[in-house]
Amino acid sequence: MIDKLLLLINWLIEHLELLAAALIVLASLGSIYKFFIKARLKIVFDPNETYHERIVENDQRAMFLHLIVKNNGFITARGCQSYLVKVAKLEEKTDEFIPDKRFPAQMVLKWAHEKDFLSRPILSRDNRRMDLVFAYPNDQNLYIFTEHFPRGSNTFFTLGTYLLKIVVISDNAKEVSGMFKLIWDGDWKDIRIKKLNYFDRTKSFINLGIRKPN
Repeated sequence: MIDKLLLLINWLIEHLELLAAALIVLASLGSIYKFFIKARLKIVFDPNETYHERIVENDQRAMFLHLIVKNNGFITARGCQSYLVKVAKLEEKTDEFIPDKRFPAQMVLKWAHEKDFLSRPILSRDNRRMDLVFAYPNDQNLYIFTEHFPRGSNTFFTLGTYLLKIVVISDNAKEVSGMFKLIWDGDWKDIRIKKLNYFDRTKSFINLGIRKPN
């Protein structure tokens, strides 16, 4: 019995380096797997998928504006929730965007075609549309698709040009954000929105008192 134990100890000593190398390889493979096999979210603006006219309550027509959140990863992104976190309005006299005090708190946005504001999964290599705003004919307000009166925040835009910061979080994916310039002139069929590029993003929310993005 002792001889067998000694032989086992000798074998372990002789193969210790090999075992250590195998453990390192296994740990590396686990890290590589976690890096590549994960959920990867991205907020996308696609003009062909943005606007949706439909009939709502009391046979009223409305125009909805959507953004798209894609999961480019290889696993499902669980518990995804989108927020409007910052709003700035263009001051025409100074040509600067100033934080809009009517929107002091972040607002939960709703996933399109859902009845509530709860978080939802986004399957791998798939996407979900996010309800951002909607407008009615002959109405000068542009309504944010959020819960009513979230902690004292306004829930609609008046006429003007705005900067919006949208954030999407998930239980198992990195938080992502997108910045958009929204132009509302009261025409319910002409809600204009543009996703800002990296240069405009950097200028815009490092300091909200900035010049107007092109």
